[in-house]
Formats: sequence, C-alpha cells, structure tokens
Amino acid sequence: MVILDIMLPDGNGIDLYCEIKSDYRTDDIPVMMMSTHPTMGDVRKKCQADDFISKPFDIDHFMGRVSHLVS
Repeated sequence: MVILDIMLPDGNGIDLYCEIKSDYRTDDIPVMMMSTHPTMGDVRKKCQADDFISKPFDIDHFMGRVSHLVS
C-alpha cells in the first residue's frame, strides 16, 4: 500500500499516483490519498485512488481504512 499526501515537498501526490498506476509493475498496489484540500471531490476527479482521507483524521479511523485496503 502507498499513502500519499496531495501536497508533497517536491511535487504533488496526484502526479505520483498517476506514475504508480500507469506502470504495470505497480498498478495493482492500493493507493490512499490524504489531504487538507477542502474539496476532495476535485481531487477524486483527477485520480481514482482506492481511498481518500481528509486531514486531520482520527488515527483509529485511519487504521481501519488502511486495514480494509490491505486485507
């Protein structure tokens, strides 16, 4: 599993998501996107990540979603 923030210090998570999903060697790896972005709907239009979570988040809720993706 890969967990990406939309805002990265040297780029953005959506671009990295696209790289992961466009490579046949990594396209089956689940990807969760996280962001403080106020309109997650806009983010969902740009990528079809396996899950999205808004920050701040409850760690128990986050861990439950991660467990669901990797099980």
